[in-house]
Amino acid sequence: MARFKGLDVLVASSNGHLADAIRSLLVGEAYEVFATTSFHEAKSRMVARLPRLLIADINLGEFNGLHLAWYRYLRCPRMPSLIVHTSMDPLLRAEAQKLGAPFLVLPIPGPELLTIVTRLISRHGRFRRVTPVQSTEPTWNLPFSRQDSHRPHSTPGRDS
Repeated sequence: MARFKGLDVLVASSNGHLADAIRSLLVGEAYEVFATTSFHEAKSRMVARLPRLLIADINLGEFNGLHLAWYRYLRCPRMPSLIVHTSMDPLLRAEAQKLGAPFLVLPIPGPELLTIVTRLISRHGRFRRVTPVQSTEPTWNLPFSRQDSHRPHSTPGRDS
């Protein structure tokens, strides 16, 4: 199989042991992986070299993996993300799903994680980078959950 030239997977977790374990697993399967324990370093890495997949832990210092997945969504909506956490949290899972990211509860067996990573990367193939949306302040008003509140409502049987 022809390999993609460049960064395949970016792993971000405040737990250095977790980030290193995922990196080691993926490097063993010939993926090019960059692992970090810093939100800011992960964000900078995405600017410098867009990966084919983001694996982000909910626990990521002052931010969380959803913030990083949101930033990923703004830069390249088609790039897949995978959110991991040590416990099931329905609210966090719902937020991850809004971003199109699977939510996995750790621990997960290595072969199962490899299958998920391979599927996400192969399903999305190559993608185009888009210009990031410029915003002066962060917002969680996601574009795919926004309802069109400016559309005029029609009332049957009433004349305007």
